Amino acid sequence: MSDFNFFCDRALVNKVPQELVSYLRLKGFILPEQKKIHFVGLIYLHTGIYIFLPRNSNISSIIKSNVSLKHEIARNLLLSIHKYFQSSRNILTGADENEHITGEKSLNLLITLLEDYNTNGLYKRRNRRIVKNSGKVDWNRTIKKCESTIDENTLNFLDHIGTRSVVDTTNEISKIHAEIIRQISKNFGWLTFASNEHYENSLNHIPISHMDSINKIKSIEHEILLTYSDRDIFLLKSLELYFRC
Repeated sequence: MSDFNFFCDRALVNKVPQELVSYLRLKGFILPEQKKIHFVGLIYLHTGIYIFLPRNSNISSIIKSNVSLKHEIARNLLLSIHKYFQSSRNILTGADENEHITGEKSLNLLITLLEDYNTNGLYKRRNRRIVKNSGKVDWNRTIKKCESTIDENTLNFLDHIGTRSVVDTTNEISKIHAEIIRQISKNFGWLTFASNEHYENSLNHIPISHMDSINKIKSIEHEILLTYSDRDIFLLKSLELYFRC
């Protein structure tokens, strides 16, 4: 994961790394002749993660703190912003996820996907298999296909046909879900867990999907048509939105 770099809202432009200043100028956050940066939130660049805290935050103390505390501070800031968006119609001026500035929609999507995975785990496709002498008895199939005997006016079957629910996490949608969680957790797993090991350990056995983004979206759209669970539909639409952002 990239390094954390902390600043305050109203930080002096000449005290901020030049690559960050150039990016903020490009996106319109720093106007010509402006000497201070007016911003609270997170900016993610290949050079690091830049956290802008509210004014008067004790930056010098935070910089000296350990990694876990830095994660906690950054997490609390973004979760507070997330909570604000959930309870307010106000809009924070910012760019979208593709531009590496966590704005309203992208922040909500990241947290939603991580929290859903932490609560419900990987997407599962539930299939029913026909089995012999196990599972829930399917009397219709049993009567038609199994040999029976009559003993004292009682019909007995030597075998029975049953059905069993089988959970499948090797399907393409599960692979896509795992891929997205890997991508998010690599840089933003600290939003819910201080260590990325939680995600790595739970997903390392899931194969990689080799589809391109267009076909992944098509697969997700097709899966939505086959799904009746409200939770699964919500998750699938969130996965689709991730690729469309």
